[in-house]
Amino acid sequence: GRYYYIHAVDYDRGGEWAGGLYMCTDDKSFTIRNTAECEKRGHRRTGFFEVDTGEERDWTVRLTDPEGEAKPQ
Repeated sequence: GRYYYIHAVDYDRGGEWAGGLYMCTDDKSFTIRNTAECEKRGHRRTGFFEVDTGEERDWTVRLTDPEGEAKPQ
């Protein structure tokens, strides 16, 4: 795939990497259809950021905390 969507949480030090693309998430269910009315349907509305890998076959995303706050890189 060319596009990946990332959301991460640092439970040890605190902080979160999130973005403005929202999807429904749940701790128990992996496949949740549709992104509308997440809370109404019993899910969380979670922000993700998009990574465009272009045509690369091998790539890495580094999540860094340069200023004490978790931010997407």
